[in-house]
Amino acid sequence: MQYKTNSELKNNAKIKMTGNYGTVILAMLVVTISIWVIQFPFLIVNYAIGMILSSLRLSEDVVNTVGNVFSYGVDFFISFINAMFRLGISLIFLQIACGKRFSTSDLFFGFKWQVPKNIRISLIFTCINWVCMLPYYIYANVHPNFLSSEVSIRYILLLSGGSIAYTLLTIPLTQAHFLLLDFPNKDAKEVLLLSIEKMKGHYFRYLKMLISFIPMWILAFLSFGIAVFWLIPYMNATRAMFFLDLMNPGKESESESELPG
Repeated sequence: MQYKTNSELKNNAKIKMTGNYGTVILAMLVVTISIWVIQFPFLIVNYAIGMILSSLRLSEDVVNTVGNVFSYGVDFFISFINAMFRLGISLIFLQIACGKRFSTSDLFFGFKWQVPKNIRISLIFTCINWVCMLPYYIYANVHPNFLSSEVSIRYILLLSGGSIAYTLLTIPLTQAHFLLLDFPNKDAKEVLLLSIEKMKGHYFRYLKMLISFIPMWILAFLSFGIAVFWLIPYMNATRAMFFLDLMNPGKESESESELPG
């Protein structure tokens, strides 16, 4: 079986994304705003808890411990909500890859279709992410003053280390959301196991694809983040192309299969 090269996948993604960036960027903004809206009440509650505990004249250690536990819970919940959005994001880019119509409303697909399965899959990703990022969360709560150069360096190292660990651990599971869309009759466990099976022999191929985007991430950073609005959709489109190639090696993207939506 002849699989496409990373260059071919990325080139196909560029072609498919032509004319679609506007709607996809709007979808990215909708996700970001939605997360902010969800997170805002928790910030108020966290502040209120701190004020109440302080008024009770409890020790600083007790106040900090309660605050940290609440913050960890919020971090876990927000990470879970992000994971729940993945099914809708996967649907959008699979539709783009197959030349089908899509809209920003597809973002919320995972909150209304196959919800129990999406919750189980999202919890797996969230737990892995939380374990990988826990050292960063703990350090961030203990050292909130990130303006210090020494603290900032540790922030970056812990954040980068957690992100890399999460990426490496979840590569075998990366096709789960696409597979759920393709095989809606399978349960969450079957979808995850199928992703692991499909990714056998493709772990380093997928990793190389991710690594190939590093120079673009550096340029995006130098652009003060503006280029991220172009890069993230491009990466997601390439991931969708990878999935289609994984399922049908060497073939061009087809739009014959019916996607839910």
